Amino acid sequence: MTQAAPRICFVSAHFPPDVGGIQNYTLEVATRLARQHPGFFLATMPAKQRRSASAENVAFPVHRVGLRLDELALSGVPGLLRLCRKHRPDAALAAHWAPAAALATVRRLTGYPRRIVTVSHGKDAVQMPFAARSPAGRFYAHTRRRGLGQSDALIAVSRFVAHNLTRAGYPESRITVVNNGVSAARFSASDGATAKQALGLEGKTVLLSAARLIPRKGLDLSLRAFALARAAEPNRALHHVIVGSGKEEAALRALAQELGLSTHVTFAGEVGYAAMPAYYHACDIFMLLPRDLPGDVEGFGLVFLEAGACGKPVIGARAGGVVDAIDDARTGLLIAPDSPQAAASALLALLRDPERAHALGDEGRRQALGPRSWDAACTQIADILCAALPGKACVGELPVQDGG
Repeated sequence: MTQAAPRICFVSAHFPPDVGGIQNYTLEVATRLARQHPGFFLATMPAKQRRSASAENVAFPVHRVGLRLDELALSGVPGLLRLCRKHRPDAALAAHWAPAAALATVRRLTGYPRRIVTVSHGKDAVQMPFAARSPAGRFYAHTRRRGLGQSDALIAVSRFVAHNLTRAGYPESRITVVNNGVSAARFSASDGATAKQALGLEGKTVLLSAARLIPRKGLDLSLRAFALARAAEPNRALHHVIVGSGKEEAALRALAQELGLSTHVTFAGEVGYAAMPAYYHACDIFMLLPRDLPGDVEGFGLVFLEAGACGKPVIGARAGGVVDAIDDARTGLLIAPDSPQAAASALLALLRDPERAHALGDEGRRQALGPRSWDAACTQIADILCAALPGKACVGELPVQDGG
């Protein structure tokens, strides 16, 4: 007797048109799971950017339920209760801890979903140093532990995250590392000339950084490293483009001015999902230097894969899960954290050895077409969702639709 494919739902507070790493993760994974599982649906919160549902342009149902991010574990319950009663999903993928807590409550009330799998991106697996100082903080920490603890399986996006989950007391037997992936079709290789012209960067050697402008992302380190590289190569037309928005923007602009970089740095602001590939195409080298802070870590670093898929060499700090995102000396260079000097040395090494830089970018592109693809990652995720569901089975590897 042929086993039926399980009914899958995916719950995330983050989804386009809003911008961010988990938003991209949700879209890429949902797109692939929906190809294989009839009846698949996504539940998410109302978009911050007011656009019609048709603007999502996806081939699966998206339910915008009445929930709020900070209270997702509570406010998500009524909407998820209605959806699970109607669709009776066999398994649910929670994009982070908060929907997992809501799904655990819904399962107690309805029996669905029968299996809950939760993705841990990093921050939810570390100690929150101020959590015990207020009732709200203690409730947050308790609910987070509940969401992760009542999941049937946990997906860690890096070995670093898996280690932190184990240290926090979650059973190692429930944890599987599935690195993030990248779409080689969306982030195609390019020589960059057309993109540079469109962005007004003709004739420049472009260093790109893309991240939220917050302390953990280390944009201050990138600016200092860039200043050192410019001083060492005064005759080279170096330009630093920083994509992203956040509370550190004013401080970073002030630092750029202090370092004499005002005319050599472009703060591009927040860039939408569709426009981001052009910035990767326009750059010659991608660099991001995250740092681990109390209660806040870099769980992976999806941007390194995206830049690599565009054929660009990458430079990153040995912090958090970045060591899983960069194949050192093959797709990019890993350097000591919190060291502008080390970053400047790595940047100069690639600027002065273009053949090596191109070889690193070529390998990043090759990996995006195979082991680093979202198709490869989602095959693993689907297997974890299907595990231990009686009478249900996945239908083999996810069909490759886009070469990555």
